[in-house]
Amino acid sequence: MKEDEKTPLNAGSGTAQGGLPQPGQCERYYVLALLVCLNVLNYCDRALLTSFANFIMPDLALSATQLGVLTGFGFTTIYAFMGIISGSIADAVHRPRLIAVGMCLWSALTAVSGCATGFYGLLFPRVFVGIGESVLAPSALSLIADYFPPSYLAMATGFFGSATHLGVGLSLLLAGLLGESVGWRSVFFALGAIGVCLALSVPLVVRELRIAERSRGVSADRFRSGVASLCDNLALAASLYVRVPSLSLATAGAVGLGWAGAAQSFLQPWMVKERGFSRTDAALYSGLVVLIVGSAANPLNGILADRAYRRTGMPKVGFAALSLVCVQLPAAVCFLLGTEARSPLF
Repeated sequence: MKEDEKTPLNAGSGTAQGGLPQPGQCERYYVLALLVCLNVLNYCDRALLTSFANFIMPDLALSATQLGVLTGFGFTTIYAFMGIISGSIADAVHRPRLIAVGMCLWSALTAVSGCATGFYGLLFPRVFVGIGESVLAPSALSLIADYFPPSYLAMATGFFGSATHLGVGLSLLLAGLLGESVGWRSVFFALGAIGVCLALSVPLVVRELRIAERSRGVSADRFRSGVASLCDNLALAASLYVRVPSLSLATAGAVGLGWAGAAQSFLQPWMVKERGFSRTDAALYSGLVVLIVGSAANPLNGILADRAYRRTGMPKVGFAALSLVCVQLPAAVCFLLGTEARSPLF
């Protein structure tokens, strides 16, 4: 085991990159907690369109094809492309400030989405929501890697990843609790305002451990350096896919999960039209399942993957794949085949 793998979690001595003191245990955890909260809001805003689909589609006369465009090309494609650029930018700038800028963008455009009167009124804001949200993951994950020693990274990123389920579950609960009484537009406005306010706190709370190297301001040389860094990163990524087959396999698996996750956009209409749920019940039951099961799964998988790696040397991605095949896939099949409005489960 490498020496840095043995670093205790409560180590607080020494210096980080740029000569700044390394974070102590308390700082590590409050930064992680804040990043998890930001990611919860990130996924909540992202899932609002699918969670409120049964309310938005009839209100704006959207077809299933248009909903697919809004959640697919209108968001996911833009998000995936901009993630590469945002990650390269995060390597060169003050990451907490970059997160704040991205949050302000996606939160403001979430509020603007609440003013939509048709398909295009949602499409254009969703594009910019995707651009803004693409900033958080690469910036936050690189911060977590700076704040936590390698032997605890799976645990930390597991908690960060649990925000996926917490955010989606929260958006579904909002749809179930407020969809009929308050309406989807008011929820979009409120979450947009909360996001802008929360964004302003990020640079004040999260310390940039590379700040000593990144505090010389923006210049033409730094801009050219950033462009060169982006090109280098793209070239390096291409060469890695050629030289490391396991990376290609992991990416293929992530793409497969993305295809499966795309069905989430049509889950609520399916539950209402084909399984007999009311709009409120469909959102509430889905939200409860996602919150109870999903929010516990990510950190638990991270903790178990760390433990398996420390004790047996089992690759963490291998543990994740085993968990997916043996637990998550059978559970998903049972849900799709057995869910009915009058089933004993509900």
